[in-house]
Amino acid sequence: MTRRRNAVVRIMSIHKSKGLEFPVVIVADIAKGFNQLDARGIFLMHKELGIGPRLVERSDVGRQMYDTLPYQAIAARIVAETKAEEMRVLYVAMTRAREKLILTGTMAAAKWEKQAERYARSLSSRELVLPDDMIREAGSYLDWIAPAVARHTDGAAIREAAGADWGEMLDAVEPDAHFVVHLLAADKIQSHEEEEELDALLQAVRAGKELPASPERETVEHRLGWHYSEEVLPGITAKMTVSEIKQRFAEAQREEEPASLPAVRPAEPAIWRRPQFLQQKGRLSGAERGTLMHSIMQNLELQGDLTREGLRAQVAMMEEKGLIAAGHESAVNYTSIERFCSSAIGKRMKSAARVWRELPFSRMIPVGKVNPAYSESAEKIFIQGVIDVLFEENDGSLVLLDYKTDRDTAPDKIRRRYAKQIELYREAVESILGKPVKESILFLLHDGTSLRIP
Repeated sequence: MTRRRNAVVRIMSIHKSKGLEFPVVIVADIAKGFNQLDARGIFLMHKELGIGPRLVERSDVGRQMYDTLPYQAIAARIVAETKAEEMRVLYVAMTRAREKLILTGTMAAAKWEKQAERYARSLSSRELVLPDDMIREAGSYLDWIAPAVARHTDGAAIREAAGADWGEMLDAVEPDAHFVVHLLAADKIQSHEEEEELDALLQAVRAGKELPASPERETVEHRLGWHYSEEVLPGITAKMTVSEIKQRFAEAQREEEPASLPAVRPAEPAIWRRPQFLQQKGRLSGAERGTLMHSIMQNLELQGDLTREGLRAQVAMMEEKGLIAAGHESAVNYTSIERFCSSAIGKRMKSAARVWRELPFSRMIPVGKVNPAYSESAEKIFIQGVIDVLFEENDGSLVLLDYKTDRDTAPDKIRRRYAKQIELYREAVESILGKPVKESILFLLHDGTSLRIP
């Protein structure tokens, strides 16, 4: 779109041009087909008509697919709505020009005469508007524009291609409007190149040669070739969770390689969380059962009724509030919860001055904390974690509590497995709050026992 005042050509979508005007407007590619993908597929959906599936049958000759009546009805509605919107868009495009409107489109030469005959069908109508069937059957803007122009005095080129006479409406269709119709073969169109001398850059591009260097070459090469001047730490990521670090140390201990393992394991297939509708149909996995118990312990009201009936009522309330997934009441280990409530650590938490649950934290730590092989490095990494429980007793001392659902509750194994995790939790609390942690305790929900971690 050309604006003389600025001496520029503006290229924009039809939607973007809405509300604007220009002296000369060019609407290109009007023969491009409408996008009707929304009316195709195995099933269709419409906001008013609903869903229309296709029928699939297996027969002796193979898999057969048929359009059902709902499918056909919805497809017809979608096509009609799509074309109605395209007609509105075409109206916008054709009303942007103040002085001249140029419409261009391309078509295979072999199809032109047949298409011209279709366009000339409108000549037999005495109505000013195009016949309804021509409007419905249109597959592009050209299928609307060409039949209308064919009925005008200036549309002789279209009528000649169709071998049609002047028809019934030629003298009555917009006598004050004027069109110029050009039908050009592809081999007749030649590019008009400017004969002015090209600069060295364009000459090299056209000749396919190596481009001459620009004054900024050294700066660009320096930036692209830049690398960290600090030491390289293979296998170390800039951010990790405490659970990831714990898992690395646990693996190293199982293999009797004291923390010399790289901080990042080889890629493994992703284990996706099962959706809730699958969880409701069968037994929960170990990880899902652990998540359920952690959620209950997180929301357990220690000042409420802690009898079996009271605990069931609390769990039911959690389901009602959406704090835990519904339908898993049978998977709740009420015995473990009762043991916790009656345990020494449970009573201490109940009488604590302050209690924090599901306490998130993030901090920078030396990379040597993750992998002792890099203990001499000054680099740091970013870690994140969530502490199950931290409570402050009446004397001001802090107690760190973490719930575990492991089936193997052998004390030595538990300590080895979770020592690093509790160490990072304890250091985070002491660093952020500026107070020492008096005790770090694991409560094992599987058998209701507690274990102190030094």
